Amino acid sequence: MDKKKRRPLREVLPRDDYFMGLAHLIAFGSRNPQHQVGALITDANGRHFAFGTDTLPAPVADLNDGWDEDIVLHAEIEAMRTARFALAGGVLYTSNRPCLKCVCEALHLGIKRIVYNGKSPEGPDWPKVQEVMRLSYMQLDEFKGDLNWLRDQVKWLEVRGLFG
Repeated sequence: MDKKKRRPLREVLPRDDYFMGLAHLIAFGSRNPQHQVGALITDANGRHFAFGTDTLPAPVADLNDGWDEDIVLHAEIEAMRTARFALAGGVLYTSNRPCLKCVCEALHLGIKRIVYNGKSPEGPDWPKVQEVMRLSYMQLDEFKGDLNWLRDQVKWLEVRGLFG
């Protein structure tokens, strides 16, 4: 009897690496000229997700008068707003440090954890963000994973001629 050769199982990325990588890819879709931000939120099991980028409210965005930071809908809020699943117990991944309003909205919706890019600059409300997180027992984690898989996947696509 011939035994079938088993293919080795492909290595599965850690969940944080995968979702943070997606958040950074999503950021490329942002039209914010100051800085591109992407956010991705998962349900409690990591099976469903929604995403968002910085955007302007529709009537204002159509005016094309420039980008006004005071009226930007943050990527994190946009991800929460577009989610079509229960957010309680979920995880929010963001390519930037979250601001106080985004953290408070996540807390209100029952999100249990926020993972952020610690290489992004601290906003003036960052100490208050940390205080709210500490008082609420919500988990705030600086991303310490590895996004080299993105580079490797792009190389894999280049070798196959997908970039023209």
